[in-house]
Amino acid sequence: MTATAIFISNTDIDNNISQSALELQGSIADTPMKLLSLAGTPPVVLLFSIAVTIWLIKYKMKREAIFYWIAILSNALLTSAIKHFVARERPFPRMEDINSYSFPSWHASTAMALSVALLLILASKDLKYRWWILIWGFAVGCSRVYLNVHWCSDVLAGWGLGAFVSATAGYFILRDNLIFGRKQWIKRQK
Repeated sequence: MTATAIFISNTDIDNNISQSALELQGSIADTPMKLLSLAGTPPVVLLFSIAVTIWLIKYKMKREAIFYWIAILSNALLTSAIKHFVARERPFPRMEDINSYSFPSWHASTAMALSVALLLILASKDLKYRWWILIWGFAVGCSRVYLNVHWCSDVLAGWGLGAFVSATAGYFILRDNLIFGRKQWIKRQK
């Protein structure tokens, strides 16, 4: 996805999508998009992460809690480093006043890292609606494009980065759970 984002940033696709987002603004979608964007802010992510940690510890899933924090913090550090290295300006005009760089989208990378981390933790559980977590991750990124605070390629790169960081951390920390997770989950519940 990151390679795709770099390709798109070198074309007019970003400008065309940004222009389309500007034309959509002022509609009934403004409030839901602002709320989705708010869900990806550091204070909300921190509060949600604390709640996830409490839930994981309650069900004796300490390894998963450690994995979760490694994935989220690694993603935050990597995203911030890339932002400062690339130093890409944000689209203008935008619905929010933001004074940081654009590439990659912190909201999109964090929402996707969080979504993939939760999906990996819940991989062996029979939860019908767990895929809504992934849809939420994509929706947060879409809200950033709608609000015209990110180029589409910023969000694509953020999604790719967040998914990669969580999947990589999951591979090294949870691979036994992903292979034998069903049996471990059943043992924990007894």
